[in-house]
Amino acid sequence: MAEIHSKDLVRVSGGRRILDYDTYIDNYKVGFERNKATGQTSDISLRFFERVYSATMASERGIYKLVAIKARIKNRPITGNFMYCLRRLKVHGK
Repeated sequence: MAEIHSKDLVRVSGGRRILDYDTYIDNYKVGFERNKATGQTSDISLRFFERVYSATMASERGIYKLVAIKARIKNRPITGNFMYCLRRLKVHGK
């Protein structure tokens, strides 16, 4: 998970708080370890409703739905908003 994000990642969580890279990744590591210990998995779906970009920067906003699954039993979905601010690091050609 950590390898796909730049160290200058900014995550805006539901319009309530701003997370830096270390906090964001640490939260995921704690969650992954907890899920591994309890045998829980998760399904997540993302729906983007706004993408604004330039040659070097982008912003993506959307909604997510997260469903925790433990012993093949699906829990009630958790939904929320997200926003990412992204900076282009590499240019890939065809």
